[in-house]
Order: sequence, then C-alpha cells, then structure tokens
Amino acid sequence: MLRELSIQNFAIIDELSFSLGPGLNIITGETGAGKSIILDALSLILGDRSSPDFIRTEAPEARIEAVFELDSHSPALAEALSRAGYPEGEELLIRRSIPRTGKGRIFLNESLATIGILSELSDSLVEIYGQGEHQLLLHPEYHLEFLDGYGGLTPARDEFQNLYRNFLEIRKQVERIKTDEGERLKRLDLLSFQISEIAAAGLQESEEEELPALRVRLQNSEKITSLARAALEVLDTEEGSAAGKISRALSALKELSALDPELKDYHSRLESARAEIRDLARSLEKYLDRADHNPERLEEVENRLAALNQLKRKYGGSVPEVLAYRDRITAERDELTRQSETLPGLEAEFSRAKKSLAAAAGKLSAARRETGKKLKKAVISEIRDLGIPEVRFDFSWETAGAAPENPSGFTDITERGIDRVEFILSANPGEDPKPLRKVASGGELSRIMLALKKIRSRRARENPTLIFDEIDAGIGGAVAEMVGRKLWEVSRDSQVLCVTHLPQIACYADRHFLVSKSTSAGKTRARIQTLSEPERLEEISRMLAGLEITQRGKAYARELLARRTELSKK
Repeated sequence: MLRELSIQNFAIIDELSFSLGPGLNIITGETGAGKSIILDALSLILGDRSSPDFIRTEAPEARIEAVFELDSHSPALAEALSRAGYPEGEELLIRRSIPRTGKGRIFLNESLATIGILSELSDSLVEIYGQGEHQLLLHPEYHLEFLDGYGGLTPARDEFQNLYRNFLEIRKQVERIKTDEGERLKRLDLLSFQISEIAAAGLQESEEEELPALRVRLQNSEKITSLARAALEVLDTEEGSAAGKISRALSALKELSALDPELKDYHSRLESARAEIRDLARSLEKYLDRADHNPERLEEVENRLAALNQLKRKYGGSVPEVLAYRDRITAERDELTRQSETLPGLEAEFSRAKKSLAAAAGKLSAARRETGKKLKKAVISEIRDLGIPEVRFDFSWETAGAAPENPSGFTDITERGIDRVEFILSANPGEDPKPLRKVASGGELSRIMLALKKIRSRRARENPTLIFDEIDAGIGGAVAEMVGRKLWEVSRDSQVLCVTHLPQIACYADRHFLVSKSTSAGKTRARIQTLSEPERLEEISRMLAGLEITQRGKAYARELLARRTELSKK
C-alpha cells in the first residue's frame, strides 16, 4: 500500500507531501491544477524514464519520495525484493533525484538501486490504469493474459512455455542435422581423404631438417669422396705423409731425451699428436667406406622433400603444423560422425517432446475453456451493474489442432499455447456479439476495464495499490455513480487512488484530496490538501455546480455523500 508521497521541485510543484490510506483515495481539482503531475511523479518512482524537463525552473534538481507499506501476503513482491538483493521488511522507501545535469540517483531503503530493479519491483507494488489504458482491451493478447490470470493458469502456461521452448530447440537440432546432411557427408569425405593423405606420408618432425643435409651430401658425393681420400693420403697413407714424418721426429726426440731429460715432455706431446692423426685417419677410412655416389638414393630424397613441400603447402608451413592440422580435422571428423549417430536419439527425443507438448497444450486449453465459462458470468454481472443492462459478453475461440499432420511441428502453436481468445460484446438488444475493437465505445471500454479490475481484485490481490487516472472519460450521470460504487468495492480488497472530475465518483472516497494552484511573485505553485467532511461537501458542490455553488447543489452533494455512508454500513 502507498502510504506517503513527497514531491519537490517537480514541474509546477515546489514542495508537496501527503499521506494516503487504505480504501478509496480520490484526487480532484480544476483542470490544469496539477493532478496528473502528481501521477507523473509517481510513475517516475515506479521506474519511468526521467528528463531534466520535469525540474521546476531555477531548481537544481527534482526529488520524489514514496513510502510503501508492504503486504506480507505478496509472494511476488517478496521474490522481486530477494532477487534485487533487498531484505523484505514492513515498509519500502523509494527515493529518486533528477538533477538538471549529470545522472540521477535511485535509493531503495537508502541503498542505491537501478531503473531495472525499480521497474521490476513496481510490477508488484502498483498498477496504473491511465486515461488510454482501456485501449488494452483492443488487443486479443490482453484477453488471453487476463483469462489465464483470472483462472490461476499462469503456472500451467509457464510450464507449457518451457516445454514449447525445449521442443523448438530439439526440432532445430534435428532439422539442422538433416538439412546439413549432404554438406556433412561432403565434409566427412574431404576430411577422411586429408587424414589418410597425411597418415600415408608417415611424417617425422626431425626429417624436415635432416633431409636437406642428406641431399647436399648426395649431390656432392664425388667431391666429398675425393677430398676425404686426399686428406687421408696426406695424413697417413702416402710416402712422406704426416704420420711418417711424425714417426721420424719421434725417433729423433727419443734419442734427444736420453741426452737431455727436459725433452721427454716434447716426445710425449708428439706421441699424442701421432695417435690423434692416426685416429683421424681411421675415421676418414670408415667415412670413405660408407660414402658412395648413389643417384637412386638422391632421387628418393628429392621425392621425399617434394612430398613434404606439397603437404606443407596444403596443410601448414611446417611438418609440426601439418601434424597439428591432422589432429584438428581428426577431431572434426569424429564430431561429424557422432552427429550422424545422435540423429536417431534426437528424433526419438523430439517425438517425446512433441507428445508432452501436445498433452500440455490440450490440458491448458481445456482449463481455459472452463475458466472462460466462469469469467463470462462474472463479467456480465459486473457490466450490468455499470449501466449496460442488456449486455451480452462472450469469447471468440480459435484452437489449433493438438496433433497436426505437419511432421516438423505445430504450425499454429505459440508460447502462449494453442488458443487464440478474443472478448466479444453486444451492448444493444438484437445485435450479435462482435469483437470489442469493432463495437465498443470509449465509455463502454472504460466500464469493461473497471469490471475486469473488480473481478481480478476479488479473485487475487495481485497489486496492493491500483491507480485510475480519469476513468470517468466518456461517462456521466447514473453510470458515473455506478463506476464510483465499483471503485469503492474494488478498494475493499486493494488500495485505490483515483483522479476524477465527476462528483458521482468523488463522493465514494474514504479520503478526498484537493489539488489547487496559485501564482505568487510570478511563479505558479501547486498544493494538495486532505479535505474534511465540510470541505468535501464544498468541493463536491463545486464539481456539481461549477463556480457558483447553490443550495440546490449542496443538497445534491449531501445526498451523494449519504449514499456512500449507507454503502459503507452494509
């Protein structure tokens, strides 16, 4: 319930604050006094977008505060608070600042909040029925929404919606696999060929460096053999070789070392050099034994290098990259193979999902038709009380087949089910009921909307506070009094705040607020006051008679107020 509202520097309001209570709260005042501005401020508290244009001239910022007394029986509000990270308590303070420059700030119980959080909470705090909101009745989507809410079918519809989305996802997977089957097979063939080609090559990472060196040796084998043999001859085989000369030098040093012991070290060093030369000579001999001019081997190496280069051009710049590519396409091939294997399982799952969806759709549709019978009686009763005694109200139903022949799925189903529902109405005898969008006047739409609000508030307290902005559009006289009575009845279950120009509605108020404006020092200010019973009599008399209040007008005003008193005693 909205308990207090404070507004500062908003439009023509410099400072305004008032307390509301349970029941029917009525706001009246001359046209342009600022009644709708109060509702604009309340809309901002509930998450509407702000603008610096709202700020009163010369003020740095506008501020709006609202205190809500929380209903402990509202699980939706408790859940919304919990999701937003705010503990549930007995009241909720919402404060919003709108600066002329910079970004505005929102506080919930003195903690910063966002527009998104505020909008989510507002759905459970207040429902505003604006001057054009009866236009909702022109949209069949609203009719089905109302029917489900009235019948408590929202959980069943949510369950159906989850089944429907699961059904669509499985169908999408099945269709994608089937649609892509040709491309999948082509891709599998290509990947299998590439994997086989790389595997047949028997690649070794080391050969990329070893083969070019081997090719150089084979290309120069004759020259290599000639040079190695020449080196060997110089070292050890020919007359006058290094080994022979060192042997003669060793003989000489041996004799010298006998004569001079200091030369023994020279002899040892030269002996080591001769051993090294002989070892080198043996190695060259072994090398010459292995070395051979082999054109066939050279051709094999050339062919292998050509094969490696071809694979690198196709699959990567190096042998490691080719091998990495092989690993990737092997994984892709395995995945494509698994897709083919999963298709039968997916098709079976799709069939089960389709049956579950059909069953849920049929169950929800049957429940809606049963709910429709009850709602029809309730709406007719309420509308007759609102001055349309010969009304005929019903539903136009369209239901898609629960098991269509199309094997790919339900052609006419949506997330809302298999039903298309539209309210149909006949307000005059002899006329068949037709869609509201074709036959209902503005006044009739307002009364039907009020009837629906009355029915819903009696069924379940969806919102602790309902706001009606000039619901009296297009009505007057006895019908206006019936609307006032209905608003009072609605306010027995939910707090109601109503802006009206009609005394027949205002007389049913539990609390009556008067909005007025004045001009001082070139500035316009709006103010609001809670009317006492004598002041209410004056205001309703003014609403009846205009500027000049007559005794006759006051008498009628007393009569209207007495009707409300009598009603409250029942």
